[in-house]
Amino acid sequence: MTGSGRRFFSTFLRRLGTFTVLCLAASTAMAQVDQTGSEPGEVQGVFHGELDVSIINLYVTVVDKEGRAVPGLGPGDFEIIENGESIEVTNFAILQHGKRIFPEVVDSEIHDVDGEGPPAEISTRHVAVLFDLPSLQRRNKNRVVEAVQSFVRGGIADGDKFMVAINSGELEILNEFSSYEASLMAVLEGVTELKYSGDSVKGNKRLLKRTIHGTRFMQMRTVPFTTQTEVNVGYVKSQAGMLQIEINNMRQYEYQRIDQSIGVVDELVRALAGIDGPKTILWIGEDLAMRPAVDLYRIFYKKAVFYQDILHLTHPEIWGREMDLARQFQRLAASAQSCGATFHVIDASDRDSEMGSADFGSPGIDDVINNEAAGNLWTPGTDPTEFWDMTAGADYIALATGGSVQKNTRDLEGSVARIREQLVLTYFLGYQRPGAPDGKISRVQVKVKKPGLRVRHHEKVLNKTSDHHLADLALSRVRFNIGGNSLGLSLVEGHPQPGDEGKIVRAIQFLVPVESLVLMPQGDVHSGELVAAVAVLDGEGRTAEPRLMRLSISIPSDRYQSGAVAARTLRLLMAPDTRRVAIGIRDETSGLTSTAALDLIPVETPAEDR
Repeated sequence: MTGSGRRFFSTFLRRLGTFTVLCLAASTAMAQVDQTGSEPGEVQGVFHGELDVSIINLYVTVVDKEGRAVPGLGPGDFEIIENGESIEVTNFAILQHGKRIFPEVVDSEIHDVDGEGPPAEISTRHVAVLFDLPSLQRRNKNRVVEAVQSFVRGGIADGDKFMVAINSGELEILNEFSSYEASLMAVLEGVTELKYSGDSVKGNKRLLKRTIHGTRFMQMRTVPFTTQTEVNVGYVKSQAGMLQIEINNMRQYEYQRIDQSIGVVDELVRALAGIDGPKTILWIGEDLAMRPAVDLYRIFYKKAVFYQDILHLTHPEIWGREMDLARQFQRLAASAQSCGATFHVIDASDRDSEMGSADFGSPGIDDVINNEAAGNLWTPGTDPTEFWDMTAGADYIALATGGSVQKNTRDLEGSVARIREQLVLTYFLGYQRPGAPDGKISRVQVKVKKPGLRVRHHEKVLNKTSDHHLADLALSRVRFNIGGNSLGLSLVEGHPQPGDEGKIVRAIQFLVPVESLVLMPQGDVHSGELVAAVAVLDGEGRTAEPRLMRLSISIPSDRYQSGAVAARTLRLLMAPDTRRVAIGIRDETSGLTSTAALDLIPVETPAEDR
């Protein structure tokens, strides 16, 4: 969630008979919002229920030295450290096969649940499988699809839900969250037939790597009027210059590719924020580098460093930071941490084959000189550092969210089995923080007291405010149409009207049964306050931060009866191809929330407005 999202309601909206709020939703302008049905009046205070404590929840996994999940731990085996201070574990459970099988919390104390107690609570896991098509080679994609099919077919736990999505230039949902195996298998099979671009990308990169290895910088020339020879400086500079241009072009391309992929994944992450329980993203791609093309530059640098006095080269560590993706990966990690999503990344590149088939010809004189000077034996094209560079981004996002990276794709079945094992067993830890939710981010460390074990968890947690939570609910509803509706909210669209700049005005009315709201008597009316969050999904599959507004509800006391309905109309200026609108509401008195979504029919823009 961005800074603007965390500053919801820094200023109150004036309550007038009719008013307008400017809201922007990605490239889909969600602009004018008219509310009808309110009586004019002065700004009134809104009741807020303040909590004495905030409850922070963590989902963690514990693995041994071999990376296998460790069962049988209790609350006393864990220690939580928040911002450097030790915190008591007040909530604890083990989530295994979808059920809470170990204790519940009673009066802030941990008690075991005996066999005659209440039934075990089902905790649905949501697993989003995302294929990064721009990076995947066809052969590798087909192999990993087979492994993911076995992953889904075997299942993780009763009641779990899977979805399948692709990065096709935008976030494209192929199958929304479902437990229906046949549908998921069919969708995964279809992924093998989708357009791909990873082959040409990897092919071009291999060709450039081969060119770098095959370049000869050493060329001697005779000094005029003598019998002596010297290095041809002009030739060295021209050869190095051409390679640097090609490497920089590849760096620019890789930067754009990975940056675009991160944006698509962030769309998915934000949409998961309003879904309760453990959430996992299985990100499948190749070469998720933190510093694009630094692997190529390292090869070039090793060959050309012998001519440093002539070329004045930048060291690879500095060169790689000139155009890195650290901030983008950090923002993605922050989004995942705020919504509680864990990343498990499968790097589908067959690194063993790449290293085993690396053949860049016989060593040139440059390679011989450099390796003799360094005391190394010449082994062309098999520097493991190159492959570490290409997965640095995947390593970072997995570590920051308590997940894993699977790189040994010779054994894809083993890779997905390791992920399944970690997901089957999850420890739920909760702790209390004084004061109401404040929207602040805290650094958290979870330790396990038994030796030889490691805990995987989110490095940071967000103490969500009620407004932040409502915005998350609206995003999940607009993207996946998932969410609760305890207040009986429903949406109805009126007739679209032409708007400005080729857009249209959609009148979206939301209705809530009066009996589901807590309205307080004030004179001859019953009144209350609602908070509404509006989210839209635009024609290009993008969302923006939901916009929030406060709404007053007033019902004449003689009409405050069973069967009455409170209604509000929002006039939204949208692009004609907007796909869906979702509204989430919260009753400020009861604190109850509801969400609903409405699929929109595209409207053709009048010719004169195009």
